[in-house]
Parts: sequence; structure tokens; C-alpha cells
Amino acid sequence: MGLLGKLFGNADADKKTAGESSKQCPATEAAPKPMVPSDRLEELVAAFKDRVAANAFALTIDEERRPSLTSSKLGGLPYWPRDLAFPEPVRQGLSSDERLALLVQLNLADFGGDPRLPDHGILQFFITTDDLYGLEFDIPMDAQRHFRVVWHEHIDPAITAEDVLARGIRPAGKEELFPVRGEHALSVKP
Repeated sequence: MGLLGKLFGNADADKKTAGESSKQCPATEAAPKPMVPSDRLEELVAAFKDRVAANAFALTIDEERRPSLTSSKLGGLPYWPRDLAFPEPVRQGLSSDERLALLVQLNLADFGGDPRLPDHGILQFFITTDDLYGLEFDIPMDAQRHFRVVWHEHIDPAITAEDVLARGIRPAGKEELFPVRGEHALSVKP
């Protein structure tokens, strides 16, 4: 019995060879018998869903809200502490206009205390603003020379957007090649 026969309990499907195919016109043939009985189909679909299910969060753009400096968001101005140097790309051949820009910022308090994540802080993903979006072909990905993943464990509520802008940090999403236009609030659902 082959794989299909084992999965669906139809040993006849494995016995049929190319030489045994029917010569009848498809329009005049009787409808083929379903390989999986309908009463068993729901059970198989449920079993398949259980095997491939993964815990994930749905991130959706919330057009009704304007994101704050510390909100979960796509693009825009990142939260950045005063005492921390802003990341710069380290790649030969970058023009002075190419920089790391915020792709996604996730406020971990929005994730409802999921045990897999810290219940506080901000997780940020930065990529370069060139046409490769941080992709590098000749160095290991964990070098993070052309992108950054940053976790700020503590959020300083005294930091304002004006503080971040005064340091020369620009909002992402205005570059011609950047994959996100503007700044968009994100809603998080388990």
C-alpha cells in the first residue's frame, strides 16, 4: 500500500497503473468514487489542522489609531533612549543617505503576557533603506551589520518624539525604496 493508500485508506488507488486507465470519454464516465468518505473528511481535516497549528499573533494595521512613540507600529519614528547610540549600517559601498530605518516596533505589553515573551519593553526591527532591505550575501546573518533587532527592556516615559528627532533620528517610510509608507499603528491579537 502506498502513501495515499495509507493516508486515505484506499489501496485501489495504488494498484491502478497508467496501462489500466479508462478509455471512456470523461463526460460519459460515472463520477469517481471519493477517495475519502465524507464522514471521515472532517476528522482528517481536523487532524491535519492540529498537526500544522502554530501559536502565532495576528498583527493588523489599525487605521483608526495614530501610533505614539512607544506603540506597536509599522514604520515611522522609533522609540530610542537618550543614552544609547542609534544603530548605523556597517557595509561597504553604502551611500551616506542609506541608513537603518524602523520596519516594525512591538510594544511587548500589547502581547497579553504571553509566557513566550517578556511582558514589558519594546522589540524593534531595523533594515537598511537601500534596495536590498538589509539583505547581505557574504556575511553571516547573525552579524547584524545591515539590519538590527533591538530590545529595550525598560521604556523611559519621559522620552518624547521631539527628543528622538533632535538626535537626528528620522522617521522611516519616506524613502523611495522603503517597503512601508508612513507610520501605521498595529493591533496585536493572539
